[in-house]
Amino acid sequence: KVVFTPKTMCNVARSCTSCATLESEFECRWCPSFNQCGGGMYRYQQNWTNAGCDEPDNTLSTVDECENHNQEKDDHEEYNGVGRGYSASLALVLLVYFRSFMA
Repeated sequence: KVVFTPKTMCNVARSCTSCATLESEFECRWCPSFNQCGGGMYRYQQNWTNAGCDEPDNTLSTVDECENHNQEKDDHEEYNGVGRGYSASLALVLLVYFRSFMA
């Protein structure tokens, strides 16, 4: 009896931290511009390359790098005054506003 066991691929990680801590035979790195974990064998290698993720300076590979990146992103959103909640609220207000014209 032969049993094949699949190798854990980097793309199973859905966040920077899970990518950095993933136990895999591949060198997994998180690419913030592509918002995916990849490395080595990768199904979307061309997209990874097009997003600049093949450059080590454009990817994150440690939990510390992930935390620093997340903090910078949070600071940037706070500085701009625009966050996910604000965008969703604005979309809802616009939807209600335009629906009132359609009635």
